[in-house]
Amino acid sequence: MLIPFLRNVNEFYAQETHSRILIKNYLEQIIVLAYRCFTAKTEKVARCSATGGSKSAGGTVYAVMQ
Repeated sequence: MLIPFLRNVNEFYAQETHSRILIKNYLEQIIVLAYRCFTAKTEKVARCSATGGSKSAGGTVYAVMQ
């Protein structure tokens, strides 16, 4: 879910041709991915959230966004 979120942020700031369409589609994709994560009956739910470890990109991205 992080990749569509970051792409959505990029489109929001870029405001280029067709950005509104892309923003809408990325938001729909995030909603569908979140639904799949919360309704999954397997152990794959862990991949839907950032681990936040020191070696992961998720921690770095979170620190930059703050």
